[in-house]
Amino acid sequence: MRPLLFVALTFTLVVGVVSMVPAVGQTDDAKLIQGTWVVDPGVYKDVKDEAVIKEMKAVRVIFASDLFTMKHPPGNEEKGSFRLDAAKKPKQIDFTTRDGKAEGIYELGKDSLKLCWTKEYKTRGRPTKFAHAKEGNDPFLLVLIREKK
Repeated sequence: MRPLLFVALTFTLVVGVVSMVPAVGQTDDAKLIQGTWVVDPGVYKDVKDEAVIKEMKAVRVIFASDLFTMKHPPGNEEKGSFRLDAAKKPKQIDFTTRDGKAEGIYELGKDSLKLCWTKEYKTRGRPTKFAHAKEGNDPFLLVLIREKK
């Protein structure tokens, strides 16, 4: 009877511990995304309008823990939380702010981050590819690099 009880308790403990460990890709991406990101200069290399270039250079996306801050001209700032799902193909990201929710996809490298999201996910669904809207700005595409200190 005791060996059976020991096996049952051990099994319960192992299952409990394993269920607490996040998926492998989850923690890797959650750690890698942390920090400050700026718009990749390649995005605006052919732009002639100096005002647009200045605005793009001012954009900052900051990830800290499960929170994000998006700073963009002229002094606008959006804050909220984010959630990653690295198990999906393409990888998924959800943003939640006091104004609502946006669903998107992401591609993350050591020093590069591509985000594509929509606030109109209820009618359009989550983006499935990295593309800018042909009209308007939804879905929105942002190509970033890690800010150098």
